[in-house]
Amino acid sequence: LEAVQLLQEAHIYTLPPLPFVLSCFIWGLVCCFFFAVSTRLSFAAAASSTIVIVLALANHYTYLLRHSILTPADLLALGTAINVLDNYRLELSFPVIISLFILWLDIVSSFTLLRVQYYRRGLSKKRLLAGALCLFVSFLGVQPLRSRDFFLRNGLEPAMWDPETTQACNGFLVNFTAMYSFSRPSEPQGYSTQKVKQIAQQYPSDLAGDASGPNIIFIMNESWADFTRTGQLDTSEPVTPFIDSLAESGEAVYGNTVVPVVGAGTSCSEFEALTGASYFFGLSSNPYGFYTYPGMASSAENMKQLGYQSRAQHLMPAANWNRSSGFPRLGFEDFISLEDVEDVEIFRGLPTDAASYKELVHMFDAGNGPQYLFCITAQNHGGYDTGLAVNSQLEILSPAGSYPCAQEYLRLLQKTDAAFAELVNYFRAQPEPTIILMFGDHLPAVEEEFLNATLPENDIFALYTTPFILWANYDLGLDKSASEVTMSSNYLFSYLLETADLPMTGLQKMLRTLYAEYPVISVAGVLDRDGNYINAAAAADLPLIRDYSYMQYNYLVKHAKTASEFYQFHQ
Repeated sequence: LEAVQLLQEAHIYTLPPLPFVLSCFIWGLVCCFFFAVSTRLSFAAAASSTIVIVLALANHYTYLLRHSILTPADLLALGTAINVLDNYRLELSFPVIISLFILWLDIVSSFTLLRVQYYRRGLSKKRLLAGALCLFVSFLGVQPLRSRDFFLRNGLEPAMWDPETTQACNGFLVNFTAMYSFSRPSEPQGYSTQKVKQIAQQYPSDLAGDASGPNIIFIMNESWADFTRTGQLDTSEPVTPFIDSLAESGEAVYGNTVVPVVGAGTSCSEFEALTGASYFFGLSSNPYGFYTYPGMASSAENMKQLGYQSRAQHLMPAANWNRSSGFPRLGFEDFISLEDVEDVEIFRGLPTDAASYKELVHMFDAGNGPQYLFCITAQNHGGYDTGLAVNSQLEILSPAGSYPCAQEYLRLLQKTDAAFAELVNYFRAQPEPTIILMFGDHLPAVEEEFLNATLPENDIFALYTTPFILWANYDLGLDKSASEVTMSSNYLFSYLLETADLPMTGLQKMLRTLYAEYPVISVAGVLDRDGNYINAAAAADLPLIRDYSYMQYNYLVKHAKTASEFYQFHQ
């Protein structure tokens, strides 16, 4: 346990009594399980120590590299982590060295248990009985740990938005176990099929109709952030001059997106944008591994019902975040990944934004009829200490200090800006009406001091706020002079539909109603239309948000079996 605590820069004696006892209990359950399957105490002790300390090491590096804690769903995304690991440098710090030494010592000590006389005699019946008993104990012991109510009653609820404080209070083992119990949304209080049907009647879905709307290009730009909002960032040359010119000229709508994650967790922001679901209700960080199912209604499926071609593109391995199975379930007819494209422009070991947009244009040219294209970029993925972005002359003048990671990141944003300029100029020349909406999935994991100096003070949503820009090659009739348009990412697609004057499903109509009252529904809380902050506990009791929770539970957990017409268009 001291090895695990060291990897959190803490010690055993910093744990409160209950988390300490629970940590011992959880470790004992793991040991019991391994004894049950092996009937060897030496193997059980060594295996349980290895499993727990390796998980703690993974948690240590996860937080070090991306400022977020390890979650159970991250284990499903192990392939994703390995694919981007080359971009990071893992250092053997003192806590890591000590923890590895303790693990080695533990394993060596465990196998001295082979000398116990009981095992040398090979009493198989006693061993079998002991194994069965341990399996029974493991089964009983794990039952309360599967219930989120157990952790809520004991004040051990995991808070993804404050990982350091949560783990300092709970300890890694308890916090990790609690996150598993919270990985699937529990049934909301008051939920019933009758209630779902009543809500669905309030928001009747439109008829699908003929496909006569504009092409829609939806882009999630990796780690795109705007640190100029507070005026605290000053650089030797502009960071995103083209995007700035679009916003200042009124040619585009420029605003803020409040996303559910910080520093990592791309799929969470992506899932909110594609489905209209909200992480306010405690979803898993790997939504494609937990929530997608065949025939699931989503932006892709909805656009197909309107006669659009729905296709997705991400120039990274298709298996990342389980997209290879998740995207087809969402209704994308085609998913172009890194394996499908040759001669991709690479920078810092990652495909550039220019390469992503080049493939996007190729997909558009090869398509027929109205198109809905979803694109995820990869260029700006962390880490930012590669030293490869050195050609730009951009320097950070303010805030004072040395920020090599932030400097490399800002140089990457210059490439993002140039690539977006090429994309916009291409569609300016196209005769077909086209709307482009680009948003950032999360803030970059740069120096904490830089974030503190450039983000707005006393803004609880600051760490969750990324930009979005909406541009069209025709007049949308929108008030493009409006500043500080802010919405959480679950509203983005319904906002796109409304902008394009396209039909809406019942869910999308509900989201527009919600947006008018609560523009931000986020893991950090809720913001009402007057700019008042509402904490999660109080917001959960608001009638509109409570109804939203019922429809989301029916959608994700019950697979929309009740009021399925609410989530799709009438045909």
